[in-house]
Amino acid sequence: MPVRTFLAVFEPTKMGYSVCVPDLPGCVTTGARLTTRSTRLRMP
Repeated sequence: MPVRTFLAVFEPTKMGYSVCVPDLPGCVTTGARLTTRSTRLRMP
């Protein structure tokens, strides 16, 4: 399986952080810590 790399945009919010991947519509996650966000964005 080929490896693909995408830009992830991390933005601070009042409740923690939001992360989105502009090239993958709908790929958005939020949470209190950055480490949780990075883990949740991984694709199977």
